Amino acid sequence: MKLLIIIVFISVSFLSCATCNCEKERVSDSSVVSKLDKDESLLKLAKERFGANFIITANKSWEYFLVSNLSKSQFELSTKFFVFDSIDNQVILEDFIRNGSIKWTDDYTLDIQIHPGNIQINSNKNDIGYFFNCKSKVKQKK
Repeated sequence: MKLLIIIVFISVSFLSCATCNCEKERVSDSSVVSKLDKDESLLKLAKERFGANFIITANKSWEYFLVSNLSKSQFELSTKFFVFDSIDNQVILEDFIRNGSIKWTDDYTLDIQIHPGNIQINSNKNDIGYFFNCKSKVKQKK
């Protein structure tokens, strides 16, 4: 009887987690489309580069947009992304990272975090990511 209760509890917990929106900070394509009707060039560019599998995240002032792909799988850990400047109507940064994350730290700065795979002893490589300032278009090492 205890085993049955445990199984029911685990299955209910799993179902509730599977239906929640655990990544609330990401802005999906459908919610951005309504706000970007006048700027079709960004949506067209995102669809050209990533097909239908992309996420657009705007900064607070809606001047810069981070567009990243959604096609991550257990075998492909890299994330392709670009940053679009809506004032100049151009891509100001394009990159990909293997196993990492990208997020806005403030209105004009992106934190590109690279998670190392195998850590090697006596390695000089400290490539853990960088900051990118969209206004000055400068990469800064961490």
